[in-house]
Amino acid sequence: MTKEELMKIMEYKSKFLKNSDIRRAVNLIIDQIVSSLGKGEPLEVRGLGRFSVRKHRPRQARNPTTGVTWKTKVKHRVYFKPSKKLIFYK
Repeated sequence: MTKEELMKIMEYKSKFLKNSDIRRAVNLIIDQIVSSLGKGEPLEVRGLGRFSVRKHRPRQARNPTTGVTWKTKVKHRVYFKPSKKLIFYK
């Protein structure tokens, strides 16, 4: 689902909110998630899950063709742990 699809669904299901209000709310939520993760702060949304940033240390990398080695930089990656309500069993 894209952000546009999410806004269309919210627009369809909402009787009292204007399209501009829905667009503003979705953008504010996404901006806050990005801002919190950018600061390294975890973010938990009950019923959805927990977003956090994990730091990956530098490692020794090697080009298998040329044999040249180098040290990679520190990487920060977003990690998402779904809540129990979100996990689906088939």
